[in-house]
Amino acid sequence: MKKILYYVLFLVIVLPFLIFNLTLIIKSKLYPDKIADFMGYKPFIVMSGSMETTINIGDLVIVKKVNSSNIHTGDIIAFKNGNIVISHRVKEIINDFGTYKFKTKGDNNNVADDFIVNSDAIEGIFVNKIPGLGSILLFLGKPIGLLMVILVIIIVSTALYFVKFGYSTKDAELMREFQEFKRNKELNNNK
Repeated sequence: MKKILYYVLFLVIVLPFLIFNLTLIIKSKLYPDKIADFMGYKPFIVMSGSMETTINIGDLVIVKKVNSSNIHTGDIIAFKNGNIVISHRVKEIINDFGTYKFKTKGDNNNVADDFIVNSDAIEGIFVNKIPGLGSILLFLGKPIGLLMVILVIIIVSTALYFVKFGYSTKDAELMREFQEFKRNKELNNNK
């Protein structure tokens, strides 16, 4: 029964996570000039507080690619501005002879953005967020984060080993008694 539970857990949680990440990694290597997606969905880590309290610094934002004509006033969109991706709310839609452009504003900003967002700069529309996951992923991407992951794996593996093989304080006590017995026997033989 335990083995079945482990397999189900693996199939439901670990396998989709691995497929998702491998897809993003492979796509980012094949198309370095584009932001990788998985079935039209793209993850972004929020680095500024311009959308607080709707979206906070360190949240992982998921956006879905949509046609520009399906974006409405009030929607949150992710768009490229130079080398960065910004997530802001659409305040105004400009239909320039069938080509859509957008005026945006961060919820936490006092004024609207001083630029117009072209349709080709849009990465997607906000679908969901995972609070704090972006901060964790950024930490894990640093050397200290990687070291922490390795240490946790070692500690958990060691704990599971001792649980599985039943190493207990009773075993340790028996081992100490045996070593003491051996020492006493050697002392008696040397006399």
